[in-house]
Amino acid sequence: MLFTVSEPQNCSADITAAADGESEYRNAVTVETDDHDLKDFDEAASSVTISSNLNSEVKTDSSASNNSNSVGNELTDVEVKEIVIKGCSQEHKDSVAQSLSAGTKVLSEHIRNDITSVSDSNRKRKFERFTSINDCNEVDGTITNSIGAHFHMYCNECGGTREFILKNKSKRINSVLTPSGSLGNLRTILSKAQIAVCSECKTETEVNPATLSDFTFTKSGKDEHHTLDEQRKNAKEKVEKAFNSVLSDVGTEEINESKTDDKRTIYQKENRLRQNERKAVFNSIENSDTADRVSFSLTDDLIEAGDGLTHIINPLSFDAQTFGMMPLFLKSVMSGTLLGSCGTLFTQLGAPKNRISCFYEGNGLPLTREQLTGGINAFARAFLHNVATNIHNDILNHSKAVVCDESTLLCRELANKKKAKDGSRKSQIWVMTSSFTSPIRAAWYTVSQSRNAENVVDILKSGVRKDGLLTHVISDGYAGYDSGIKTLEELTGCRLKSARCWTHGRRGLFKLLQNTWLLRIYENELLPKGESFCNFEENLKKFRASKAGKKMTDSDASLLTIFYLINALFVIDSSVIKAHQFVCDTEEFKQDLLKARQNKSAKIVALIFDYI
Repeated sequence: MLFTVSEPQNCSADITAAADGESEYRNAVTVETDDHDLKDFDEAASSVTISSNLNSEVKTDSSASNNSNSVGNELTDVEVKEIVIKGCSQEHKDSVAQSLSAGTKVLSEHIRNDITSVSDSNRKRKFERFTSINDCNEVDGTITNSIGAHFHMYCNECGGTREFILKNKSKRINSVLTPSGSLGNLRTILSKAQIAVCSECKTETEVNPATLSDFTFTKSGKDEHHTLDEQRKNAKEKVEKAFNSVLSDVGTEEINESKTDDKRTIYQKENRLRQNERKAVFNSIENSDTADRVSFSLTDDLIEAGDGLTHIINPLSFDAQTFGMMPLFLKSVMSGTLLGSCGTLFTQLGAPKNRISCFYEGNGLPLTREQLTGGINAFARAFLHNVATNIHNDILNHSKAVVCDESTLLCRELANKKKAKDGSRKSQIWVMTSSFTSPIRAAWYTVSQSRNAENVVDILKSGVRKDGLLTHVISDGYAGYDSGIKTLEELTGCRLKSARCWTHGRRGLFKLLQNTWLLRIYENELLPKGESFCNFEENLKKFRASKAGKKMTDSDASLLTIFYLINALFVIDSSVIKAHQFVCDTEEFKQDLLKARQNKSAKIVALIFDYI
């Protein structure tokens, strides 16, 4: 087992994620739709005909309701009561008001405690309709852990990391939602929360399946279908109880007494029924002869990544689909695949969190938008933040040179803070990549509120030390990098060398040639497709001798020559890369590239500055 905890778990991330989820929800864009059925009802109700005992018709419309002095158009309280209770038996006439009041109280109580009603009220939408074609209560399989397995985790009684042994004893059965198929359909996975014993103090601790990395997944047979009816039964019971209380002779005292029942006792009863149903389905799948079982061991999928690097998961043998069915957090109803899919929709596809919530709600997700948003935020903080930190450290610790750049970006997390501070909503996104000769090929991103040199210090300071490998920073010439490097030298006593990016230097010249039509001459006359790169000088002489080229000035020719020489730097590097078949992390490649730059590129750079 690989799971090890060195200190007590901190729940502050969950609290922060919940608060952020509520904040994201409040700032989310809402969509209001018109309810055409309600409009039709309003139009039909604008004119209502009521028949009295004398077979006369009294018509009321919107104009009559606004005219209090109209005679014969208003109904008195007695007339309304007679019309409403007409057709009822005499024994029911006297108790209509009491029954209606009692029924309203009972229905209000149950609707107020219903999850879907709380969900709808929190969204603050005028109308909202979702039709789910998927049933998330369908059980797709079960997850079990090996009995007697040994693993290490933090023991609260001992106050340190201890060895635990998993016992054949379960406290309850949990359910987790996970996507199934390519359409985002959700299914339920059942797993046991087992008991583990500390090897020293013998304290029993509940172990959630998300704690362990080795498990067995049992998938339901093709011809077997298991569905949890928890939500359907609860809803049906509430409706039946509400209507029975309205239709029966239930007094006000009895209704008030039912409202004051112990909520904890009611929850315990419902939980026992829920656990019994889960246990029956769990045992049915485990004892089935047609079920498919897959054993998963993360230890067997680890491979070495290189000297001094942490072991990584082998992507060829790793069963991501099965591992993704595990709950991502302790006691979480969302699986790793579900939150990973939400993270992909949000970060890579740019879908807003409210649309992600609508998408999965249409696929049967029984969670509020705040809960899903909080789950996405917790997923990013608990997993993606650690991955980003490791990428940042690996780049600085294994690269002699790093490439840095920054650009303007509208980041919603910082937009409100910046607007309150200086009236601007723009923020800065920074990127740092390793050089292509580094054994680590990676890119790292971060977002800041400003473009100050302090950000450069924060990005590079962990890699600037006397025993560090980092020596050069390649940038676009922004003065903040030089200022940040100077500050780092004062703090650490180490001096980084600032280098300029030839791509950024070439970009301005490229735009100038493009706007003055010189780029067309370069591509069509001087170096047309299929022409050798070394024929530039000869083609330039021929073109200037031609009738069209005699109009070219010496300054235009100098600009084209500088552009050609800058491109030559990339051609020299490309020739070495192709010679090594694009394998750029070997010592042979580094030596050949160094020789090419010293013997060829250095001379080209000198010529460029001579022209300038």
